[in-house]
Amino acid sequence: MSVRLRFRRYLGAKVRSTRRYLNEVATVGPSDGYASEFHYFGERAALMAPQGVIYNERYLSIGDETLIGPNVCLTAGISADQTMLSSPVVSIGKKCIIGRGSHIIGHWSIVLGDELAGCARAFVREAPVNDETLALDEIKAIGPGGSFLASRYTRRHYREFWMSDLFDHSMHDRWAAAGEQTLKQRIQAKVQRLRAAERPFVLTPEQQAGLEAILTVVQAHQSERI
Repeated sequence: MSVRLRFRRYLGAKVRSTRRYLNEVATVGPSDGYASEFHYFGERAALMAPQGVIYNERYLSIGDETLIGPNVCLTAGISADQTMLSSPVVSIGKKCIIGRGSHIIGHWSIVLGDELAGCARAFVREAPVNDETLALDEIKAIGPGGSFLASRYTRRHYREFWMSDLFDHSMHDRWAAAGEQTLKQRIQAKVQRLRAAERPFVLTPEQQAGLEAILTVVQAHQSERI
């Protein structure tokens, strides 16, 4: 083995060891000064290093015993000086694990973010091109000046369009007559409905115990670093 290769391996091992040490030192715990900038930073919670993009910490809440993995982005709004309409905007519950490289970006609430993501998915989805979607026979049959509203084709496909239940596209008079509900009010109402709804699934006691065991081991290891 050449001297150059031995030196490269030696230097690489030192760099990796130093990086591990620096990441351990840079991990944020509830007793660190930086944690006080958050809306809430839970007991035994940890923000592992290297951290991703994080700003507007005063609108971010991290629950007790929650682990935020490396390179996770946590933001409220789209700029560091943005004033939000409510606080906290992003709330991460107790005993959660947010995996490496995740992105959590809150606007007025995660509900609004979900709605915007749904809009984006609908916009970029593949548009099939075939005889059914082109509907050339339908166009020829109805002809200029005709109406497509009463056709079977329209009844068969009109529900395929993505429609938001948060954004109101009605005329001003109709919106006013319905109570002049703002976007923020509609978001709050949807949040209440989601919280009141039955959960789609519930972990069994065995699954819960398994997760608790994993979390206990991780937290014990992490506590030694903080």
